[in-house]
Amino acid sequence: MTKRAYNFNAGPSALPLPVLEEVQAEFLDFAHTGMSITEISHRSSEYAALHAETKDMLRRLLAVPENYRILFLQGGGSTQFMMTAANFLRRRAAYVNTGVWSKKALAEAKYYGEAYEAASSADQNHNYIPQDFTWQPDTDYVHITANNTIYGTEWPDFPSFPVPVICDMSSDILSRPIDVTKFDLIYAGAQKNLAPAGVVVVIIKEGFLASARQDLPTMLRYSTFADNDSLYNTPPVFCIYMLNKTLRYLEKEGGAAAAFKRNRAKAKLLYDAIDSSGGFYKGHAQKAYRSLMNITFNLADAALEKDFVAKGKAEGFVGIGGHRLVGGCRASCYNAVTYEACAALADFMKTYQKQHG
Repeated sequence: MTKRAYNFNAGPSALPLPVLEEVQAEFLDFAHTGMSITEISHRSSEYAALHAETKDMLRRLLAVPENYRILFLQGGGSTQFMMTAANFLRRRAAYVNTGVWSKKALAEAKYYGEAYEAASSADQNHNYIPQDFTWQPDTDYVHITANNTIYGTEWPDFPSFPVPVICDMSSDILSRPIDVTKFDLIYAGAQKNLAPAGVVVVIIKEGFLASARQDLPTMLRYSTFADNDSLYNTPPVFCIYMLNKTLRYLEKEGGAAAAFKRNRAKAKLLYDAIDSSGGFYKGHAQKAYRSLMNITFNLADAALEKDFVAKGKAEGFVGIGGHRLVGGCRASCYNAVTYEACAALADFMKTYQKQHG
């Protein structure tokens, strides 16, 4: 097999190697059907069993209460920006602006009604998570982004809000334990911690679901998917299959609590390399709000950053350039990125500093 890259891509991102190997081995024959998973009917008994098992594992791994529904949708997180507002914005909605993705969600909401910023970290280039909020009367919900892939910040914990809470967990779902009861709707695109791009996991409280608007096109209504067990139309079968495999692997490895322990150890390697560099590397996020998933940092100038990324790529480190909107460097350390990969990158950072510091 060709040597595996150190994959630090921000998304689509690394998947567990044992999962990829298992999928490769059974790709031509799923569940003894004599067909690939990419060929079977989503109405078949074999797929029905997979579908149900996948939901059951998500419920166990996230400790999802029985009064929440689990849905599998398409369209990525970007469609959820629009769909959440379409279903639940009646008077006005609050958004906590912590970066690019929350700003995009706010912009989409404005197509459906009044939406405002309850708080923003834009005053410091999104290097922290705001803790003070301003509420307007008759707010239908607040939308937050749990982890900010571009700026490298993450909510260290989730406060109680006075209104229903919608949360985009696309980039840190199942990276740590959470209290699902603090949220009325969680959505997560798969391509960070769960599966290839193509499926979105939605976890929605039944009471909140019941409050959704019904005067919408069929495919924009959450009730369409809830009433049909996410099978109103053909679901993204292969992506749900990959989600199933990844969840099974995560459960075998100790679940969200064990993933959290691994993720803290991985992130510490890189943050220690930054903090001990004497300013050669400068972390973007304030320490109290540092992401475990996306470690963002800068070097002295753009030319040195470009050289760092190029030399890193030559050593097998893929995806360590910063987002095109902010530049700098970024290492995305999702669940499937190994401790060994992070240790290798930390060693490379130290070596590069010795050579160029």
